[in-house]
Amino acid sequence: MLRIRDKSINNVFDDGTIEKDDIKLIDQILKEEDSKSNNDQRYVRKLEEEFCNYLEVDNVYTFSKSRHALSAILDAMELMPNDEVIIQAWTCVVVVNSVLISGFRPIYCDIELETFGPDIDSIKKQATKKTKVIIIQHSYGIVCRDYQEILDFAHENNIRIIDDCAQSIGAKYNEESLGALSSAAFYSMQHSKVISAGDGGIAVSNEEELSFNLQKIQNDSPHVENKWAVNTLYCVKRIYMSNRSRILGRGFYEYYSRTGRNCPINIDEREAKGEFIESYIKKMPESLARLAINQLNKIDEIHAKRSLIAGYYSHWAKENDISFPIDNHKSHSIFLFFPMIIKEHQIKKLREDFGSNINFGKQSVLLGGGSSFRQPKEINFPNASIALKNLIYLPCY
Repeated sequence: MLRIRDKSINNVFDDGTIEKDDIKLIDQILKEEDSKSNNDQRYVRKLEEEFCNYLEVDNVYTFSKSRHALSAILDAMELMPNDEVIIQAWTCVVVVNSVLISGFRPIYCDIELETFGPDIDSIKKQATKKTKVIIIQHSYGIVCRDYQEILDFAHENNIRIIDDCAQSIGAKYNEESLGALSSAAFYSMQHSKVISAGDGGIAVSNEEELSFNLQKIQNDSPHVENKWAVNTLYCVKRIYMSNRSRILGRGFYEYYSRTGRNCPINIDEREAKGEFIESYIKKMPESLARLAINQLNKIDEIHAKRSLIAGYYSHWAKENDISFPIDNHKSHSIFLFFPMIIKEHQIKKLREDFGSNINFGKQSVLLGGGSSFRQPKEINFPNASIALKNLIYLPCY
């Protein structure tokens, strides 16, 4: 019987890949006040160049958030108002918000329960002549099961593909980075992602015209406020401290709050409610780009640790007759988190075997709130409904 008490498994949940050297660099950036040098953009350009090399793609454009990168891609596609964009019902609110902000109509599809990506059969049922884009979500760093079939369907019907790689930096299909086979892709560098720069988004495209438009959108976008960039770095420090000592972390939180260094809100209250807001695309600040470069330089080590921990979880899931995501022969996932469909009594067993303090994530709602376009109903998406009630995801770092 498996009893795991391996020190490689971290019982914290939201520290992403933040390590001591990252904190040391943050302190140096804050001391040098490099966060005020946003107009220079030398670190931003360096980050884009290094990402081009890492992902082996032609064009990379950075923005202050991944949702900004998605909005930029949608705007760059120059679709017609009310054109339809298919997205899965099991997703983050900011994805559908970006579609709405860009003036297009989100159409929901169900997910499959092997990798929790969009289901090809559901996509085919939802597609119409007005469908211009399908967003393929690669959840938890896992390549979507139906990826090739969706690519083929889109090609046959003149539909463009955007890869949602917010959680999947480093994942590959057929030995190519996600985004290399589609019109575009976007990645996230928010503090809980593979690269935890506090925030930041990346738009990728190999299409010449789309890349030209993305470049123009990036050039025309404003800089973020210096205070936002500085407070984001303090937020990364606080998360790092909190996950090593809750008491210490609480002390940092209270001190930062009193000194006006509050953590920037990741999802605005209006966004969460589905209220319409204007386009908010902004450039990535120099300070966060500098931190992202530091983490990109050690990404192979990061992936190796995640793979090791995912191996422990998969062994445990197999022993306890719980299904878990498996790559096909063409896919290479990186496991930002390890998702499982699990029952209540199995959660008790999970805590017994991995430690009572192990944290796990659980999504409580689909979308809800706001316009009717943000309210997929569970009854219409049976697999998404199952995931809503029974899916948990475990930390892999």
